[in-house]
Formats: sequence, C-alpha cells, structure tokens
Amino acid sequence: PTDGLCKLILNEETGYLKESDDELATACMDIIGNSELRKKLSDASIERSIDLMDKEIYRKNVMRVYTKSI
Repeated sequence: PTDGLCKLILNEETGYLKESDDELATACMDIIGNSELRKKLSDASIERSIDLMDKEIYRKNVMRVYTKSI
C-alpha cells in the first residue's frame, strides 16, 4: 500500500491494507459477500473521516505538532 493510504486506513477497522494483489482480492470478496462487514467498515470509515476533518481536532493536532517542533 502507498504511504498515504497507510495513514488513512486503519487495517481491518476502516478497510484493509494488504501486501499482495491476491490478499487484497480476497479482502474485497469478503467485503462484497458480507453485508455486516461492509456496514461495519463503512460506519467506521465515516466516523474516521469526520474525526480527520473536524476543525477542532485538526487544530489540536497542528498545535501538538507545532509545540513538539519548537
């Protein structure tokens, strides 16, 4: 997986990060074939995106990084 995806996707919580195409294909088939899993991943992804885009959380993260760098 690419670096950006590794920071966004929480493996087996909001999606799947796999090393090989075969592993990824198997994970995709699991998602397609399991509506409960699909809903769980979808709900967790939506919640994560809200957290990542929340202005207050973003501000706190920026301040934490800024404070550590000085």
